[in-house]
This record gives sequence, C-alpha cells and structure tokens, in this order.
Amino acid sequence: LRTATLTGNVHVERIGSQPMHGDAGRAILDFLGQNELQKVHAMDGVRLAQRHASTDKPAANDSADASAHASTPQDFDLTAPVIDFFVAEGRRLDHAETSGAAQMTISPAENSSAASAQASAPRTVITAGRFDAKFAATPDGSSRLTSVHGAPDAKIVNSAPGLPDRVSTSQTLDAAFFPQGGISSIIQQGSVAYTDGQPPSKRTQAWADKALYTPADLILVLTGGPRVAEGSMVTTAKTIRIN
Repeated sequence: LRTATLTGNVHVERIGSQPMHGDAGRAILDFLGQNELQKVHAMDGVRLAQRHASTDKPAANDSADASAHASTPQDFDLTAPVIDFFVAEGRRLDHAETSGAAQMTISPAENSSAASAQASAPRTVITAGRFDAKFAATPDGSSRLTSVHGAPDAKIVNSAPGLPDRVSTSQTLDAAFFPQGGISSIIQQGSVAYTDGQPPSKRTQAWADKALYTPADLILVLTGGPRVAEGSMVTTAKTIRIN
C-alpha cells in the first residue's frame, strides 16, 4: 500500500480504560515500506475526543494534584479544519499538528458521579493559531496524549452559568495531561493578560510574563512582574494567585 483515502463520516475509536475517538469528513493514509502506516491527514471538520479513565484511582507516582483531579474528572475535545497524525512503528500515535482555527474544550466527564451537576459546572475553551500534540507509548502498546503546545495568539476562556467569561491571553501555551486523561495544567507565556469580565467598577485585570492555570482547582498563578488592577487599585508582587 502507498495511500488509502477514506471519504464520508470517517470514524476511528479506541476502547479501554481511557477511550479516545476521532471523526472527520475525509482522511488520507500514507504508508511506508511493508504496508507500515506513517501518517494520517484528516480534514473536513476534524474532532478528536478523549474521555476520562473509567477508574478514579491515581497512579502510584502521581502527585497530590492527581487526587484533586480524580474528584473532578474531565473530558477533552480537540477540533480543527485539518489535523495531521504521525504514526510511530506503524501502530501508535507519536504526534499531531493542526491547521486552521483550532479549539480545545475541557468539560466535566460525562460518566462522572457529578454528571448531574454538569449544567452548573465550569467549562474551559482554549484556542490558538495552531496546536502541536505529543503522545507517549503505554504499556499495552498503544499511546496516550501527554502534551499540547499552542501558538500564536493563545486564549483561555473559562465559562460558568451566571458569571461573565474569565479570559486570559498570551503568545503561547503548553498543556500537560494526566496519565488517566484530562488536563493537569496549562502554562501561558509571553504578554499574559487576564480579565474576569465584570463591569468596569468591579473588574479584576492582571498582567504577567507567565501564568500557570490548573483546571482541577481553577487557580491562575502569575509570575514574572505580575500586577493586578481592581478598580483604581493596582497590586504588584513576585507571585499572584487568582481563583
């Protein structure tokens, strides 16, 4: 085989403790050597979704953050007009690159015990000019998503019912993922700016060189000359934490 073209409702699915599935309108598969899959070029409304692991038991080497994550399981979606998936050893994902306006969405896991409270739970939407995703091999021979780099014009929008959108922008962002699925942290760098969307008299705005956001506790940690403005008052410090 040299190439294979799939057209119309293309769907790929991986079952198990950490389900992942993808959809596209069209996909071109490139092969190398003895029918070894090398690349998948997916287009026409591509969506890659990763569901929270069926078990909430964190791995032995996970930090305390994993315990917090276990109580707030997340689902993850990546959409883009085009995504190129690069395959290692003909069978596992190595990395992926998006083209066009891409978007990542973090939301409460559908199969979590808190599913009934999803309507009031916060949702995080991340956009950037391009995303580069990296995957790592798993003991069963498949792969899992480990990190995503977004640039330029990175933006995080945190939405919750009854509240204005909280928005932070930067030049780049890097998202790290838990082994059991879900984003553990997001680092924004370069001209970071934050606003909570409140009316001018109550608005909180912040600026820094670097920001660390953890979806599990919704905390934004600012470093690198951070400053926060609330109304007519401005505060500076070495580190500023915003809930």
